[in-house]
Amino acid sequence: MRMILPIVFAAPYVIALFLAIAGAVVALIGAMGGFADLLRMGGAVSGFGALAFFVVLFSPWGNLAGVLMRSGSANGRQEREK
Repeated sequence: MRMILPIVFAAPYVIALFLAIAGAVVALIGAMGGFADLLRMGGAVSGFGALAFFVVLFSPWGNLAGVLMRSGSANGRQEREK
C-alpha cells in the first residue's frame, strides 16, 4: 500500500506532462512536414497538457506546492532545534 500511494499522487502530473511533451512533438512534426491539421492538433494537445499540469500543481488536490512549502519549513524548524 505504501508503494502505490505515491504513484497515485504522481499520476496526474505524469499524464499531464506526457500530453504536453507528446503534443509538442506532434506539432513539431506537423510544422516540419507542412501538415497544418497535425500542427493545430499537436498545439492543442500540448496546450491542454501544460494547462492541466499547472491546474493540478496549484489545486488543493494536487497539493505539491503545499508539500514543498511544508518540507522547507520543517527543515528550518529542525535546524533551529539543534
